[in-house]
Amino acid sequence: MRPPFPPLYQAFVDTLRADTAALIGALEERIIEEGLEIRISSVLDAYVETRWFNVVTGRSGDGDVAHPEREILLRFWVDPLGPLGYQLTAEAVFRRVSDPSLPSRQREVMVPPGHDGEAILLRILDGVRERFGG
Repeated sequence: MRPPFPPLYQAFVDTLRADTAALIGALEERIIEEGLEIRISSVLDAYVETRWFNVVTGRSGDGDVAHPEREILLRFWVDPLGPLGYQLTAEAVFRRVSDPSLPSRQREVMVPPGHDGEAILLRILDGVRERFGG
């Protein structure tokens, strides 16, 4: 379930003192509170991914081809750091182009600072940090 590619280099990274199951559960709660749908969630793979979400309409899966920057996808990776706790890495991406000939990941870029997708991601991360410290 975890994708074969790493997070983008601009992804948000934090260290938290909680186990994988607790972090995945907290992420799921916060994602749902924000109105997004979860596409993949796996404690075993330590990974959560949302469905594409249109930040203008507030709905998942709109397929806004005319405005790809409006549709975001959130991904979260949880990795053990030994006694320090766990590293939570998170990204919010949108499709920079709608060229179906390119692999999906090559069409994605991190949302820019100030984008509504970044605000959603930061609210989710703040809620998880508040619960577990970061």
